[in-house]
Amino acid sequence: MTTLEYKSNLFQKLEKVSDITLLQAVSELVDLNSESSQSHWDTLSNEDKVAIQEGINQLDNGQYVKDENVRENLKSKFSFLK
Repeated sequence: MTTLEYKSNLFQKLEKVSDITLLQAVSELVDLNSESSQSHWDTLSNEDKVAIQEGINQLDNGQYVKDENVRENLKSKFSFLK
């Protein structure tokens, strides 16, 4: 199927959709793909940007716990997870 055929098919399906939540989700997906859309990074607060950068720095410095270690630790503490 060509790009044009995919678009046409999608337009036909979207015309029948009445669920506003679904339409908003589709719109957000299209916006994410749009070169003209604002980067998510630009919408974050400075506090969030600092927290993300701290997390990246911690990962770069090996300051993390592997998820299998977390899972084992939780299983040893909570019997219902076994």
